[in-house]
Formats: sequence, structure tokens, C-alpha cells
Amino acid sequence: MKGIILAFLILFITLFSRAQLTISNSAPDSLIQNVLVGSGVKVSDIKLIGSSRGIASFSDTKETIGLPNGIFLSTGRAREARGPNTSNTRSGILTATMEPVKDKDLVNLARGNIFDKTAITFDFIPEHEHLSFSFVFGSEEYPEYVNSQFNDVFAFVIEDESGNKTNLATLPDRKTPITVNSINQFKNAEYYIANFKRDIKSIGSSENNKLRYYWFKKQYGKYPWEMNRDSLERYSVLRKDYEFDGFTTVLTIEEKLIPNHKYKFKIAIADVGDKNLDSGVFIKGGSFSSFKSSILSTAIVKVNSEVNQKPQALKPKTLIVYFENDQHTLNQQEERKLVQFLDSINHNDILSYSITGHTDSIGSDVYNQRLSNKRIESVQKHLHRMNISSAKITKHPKGERVPQASNTSHQGRAKNRRVHIEIYYKEEHINTDQ
Repeated sequence: MKGIILAFLILFITLFSRAQLTISNSAPDSLIQNVLVGSGVKVSDIKLIGSSRGIASFSDTKETIGLPNGIFLSTGRAREARGPNTSNTRSGILTATMEPVKDKDLVNLARGNIFDKTAITFDFIPEHEHLSFSFVFGSEEYPEYVNSQFNDVFAFVIEDESGNKTNLATLPDRKTPITVNSINQFKNAEYYIANFKRDIKSIGSSENNKLRYYWFKKQYGKYPWEMNRDSLERYSVLRKDYEFDGFTTVLTIEEKLIPNHKYKFKIAIADVGDKNLDSGVFIKGGSFSSFKSSILSTAIVKVNSEVNQKPQALKPKTLIVYFENDQHTLNQQEERKLVQFLDSINHNDILSYSITGHTDSIGSDVYNQRLSNKRIESVQKHLHRMNISSAKITKHPKGERVPQASNTSHQGRAKNRRVHIEIYYKEEHINTDQ
């Protein structure tokens, strides 16, 4: 009997531990060399700027925010980013000083005083001309302090041998820095995911709270206290695992470089306006890599004047699979279609896999965003069964934002419940006739 109980406890603990986000502080050299860096990149001269408590590795077997593992930089104590989300005011102050921190790159972006900076710098030499990596930004400043002075900011600053600097942490326009004020529930909302704290339903209906949560009613049609708990759960999809009150979707950067030349790289994040409320950036493990060809269907370019041409977009091999209403698993017919498609490909010739998930318009924006990500994960499992590395896979959950048919009819909605798989070949295996 004791043996049965012990076995049950071991099983329970194992399952419970697998279901949680883990965050572990590690030495900066190990985080960069063993966690962040993938293929085609040699790094050196790694330096931490700020408190070691603000940087860590993370692992999330559920890929709740779309990333399985990687490195994490925070303006607070990194371990406090782990959920459940029980507070909307988490403030893990890193240093005792109340004086603003100096960092020209971040100050220029923030346009205000910065505090609790965490940064890491290193030199690297790319073997190939296309540098790429993926990340997610999260913050406790969401949603209450959107469009305020507390515009927490981060940067990925690359510097070439001539001293030319570029911040890669921007929106697709390559100009707008990614901050609390540039991606949120009102602006560029297609890149935003809300994560309300557990007790948001218990907020009282005072006049002050009506003003404070007016944004919520504007976006979702009701105040939090007017919703039933089941409906509210749809807007709290991440809270069990992550503390931050809002996140970006997974964003992928690609930059064209000169192979075998040395570059400096800085990852930096800071509070803006005061030391309160933490923010952080999660960077996918193994994704800081260089490739011979673009891994995106349209490449983002330009570090300096020597590199000023867009590489030719690769023509991918594609498949679309469809899902039944409110489902994230494939039926037998669609699963068979996916398996036959994957079996027809020599995966040794493949450079990268792009998976884009979509939904119809039934349900809230946040719920559909989450559903599209689950559909991507359903397809991704088939790739993992073929021993395809996560570092080669980019995921793009689009929710209901990109319909291919009208959502006013049953037939149209059925066409919108889909996942696009795009497979890009290595340059030497491109068939120009395909």
C-alpha cells in the first residue's frame, strides 16, 4: 500500500512540475553560450550590466506564451515573473538607489528617466548573412498604465565594426520601438495578449474603478464585475503560469549582416518614470542563429550601407489544414492530409518551418488568439514527432484578424478555422520551378 501511495505521489509531483514555468538564475556566460545561441554564430566577451537577479533561464513545457525555453531579462527579480498572476503591481526592485540609470540607447527610446536596468552585452561573428531570433515582451504596467509616462522599454542594439548602431526591437515598420505604449489593448492590438490577475472579478464597481477599467469595457463590452467567471477566464489565459498582466505575441527579428565580420550586441531593459511595476523580455533558446537564406517569407534588412538589398523571398511549399468549430485538434481526414504532406518532404533539405494559426470570429479577440495558438501547437506536435528542432519553427497565432472568407456564413467561418504551414528549403535545395 505504501508503495502504491509513494508511486502516486511521485507521479503527481512529476505531472505538477511539468505543468509549471520554471525560472533559474545562471551565470551570464552559460545563459548566452548554452541557452540563447543556436547555429552559425560564435560569441565572446560576454558582460552583465546590472544585478544578476534580473537575468535567468526559463523553461515552459506548455509553451504558454509560445516559447519553450530561453533566457529572460527583467527590471525586477527574474524569479518573480512566475505565476500564478495574483498581483497587478509586482515590483521587484533590483537596486537600492533611487537615482535614474544612465544608458543612452534606452534613454533615447524611453524619452524619460530609466531605473532598474538589466543588460547583457557580447560580441559575435555570424557564419551566414541572415541573423534571426524570437522573443516575447511582458509587463506589469499593462493595462492600467498604457499611454502614460511609465512606458517601460527594452532594446536589442546591434553595432557593426564602424560603430553604426541599430535597435532591432521595433515594430515591423522598423522605426517604432516595442514598449508598453506601442503594443497594448488599443494600439497594435494584433500583437497584444492580456493576462488579468486572478481576482479581477472581485473588483468593486466604484466610480474610480469605472474610470480605471473603462478600457476593459470598451474592448470587451462589459466591466470585469459584470462578467461571469467562465467568460472572464477567456481573458486570463496565461495567469496560471505567468505574473505579468500583458504580453506581446511571439515576435521574430531578422537582420541581414556581413558574414565573418564582428558585431556587438546588447540586450537591455529598464523601468521608465519610476522603479515600480516590473517588465521583462523572454528570448527563445537556440534562436539566436545565422542562416544562409531568409527564414521569413519577406526579409527585414539593413544594418549599414554595405548591406542594403532585400534578399529574394524564398518560395515555400505550403499546406492548409482546417479545424472544426471551437476545436484545436485535427479530425482524421485533416490529420491524414498533414501526415502525408510531411512524409513527402526530405526534412534534411529544410531551412525553416512557419506555422500560422487562424480562427473564425466567434468568441472574444483574446480567446481566439489563444485558440489559434493551440491549433499551431497541434500541428507542431507532428513536426516534433519527426525530430524537427523547435529552433527551426516560427509560430504566428493570428486569432480572427486575417480571415480568408466572410464570417457571416457557416461556410465562410469553416474556411477561416485553419492553419497554414509554410516550409522553406535551404538555398542549395531550392527548386526554382516549384
